[in-house]
Amino acid sequence: MLKCRAIDDAVHVPLDFSECSRVGLNYALGFALEFRSSLLLFHYVIPPTYALSAGHTALAGPKLITSQQEFAQDEMENLHRQLGKKSVEIEMLVGLGSPVEQINECIRAQASISLSRRLTVAPV
Repeated sequence: MLKCRAIDDAVHVPLDFSECSRVGLNYALGFALEFRSSLLLFHYVIPPTYALSAGHTALAGPKLITSQQEFAQDEMENLHRQLGKKSVEIEMLVGLGSPVEQINECIRAQASISLSRRLTVAPV
């Protein structure tokens, strides 16, 4: 599960390790430095059942997922080393499942936190 953080506390950066996501990371780094925030780098491994036939999914799936998670963790550590010289706190997460569902869950959680803050009545 994506670690949901306050919007003003961290810049959330989804990564797929493509050149485009690295460009996005550079923009996010600029935002984090400008607003004195931390970065939360995350990548989700989606179980690739579409690529495997029904008879092989149960046998090959776990090895493939583990391999993808290890690759993602290595890439995250490389990025962390590269970004370590910048003056920004960096957190990393490699998860399993749908990144879209995790992001939506965080958005819903943030909306409900914002709503509860707005509804809080200060004592008179």
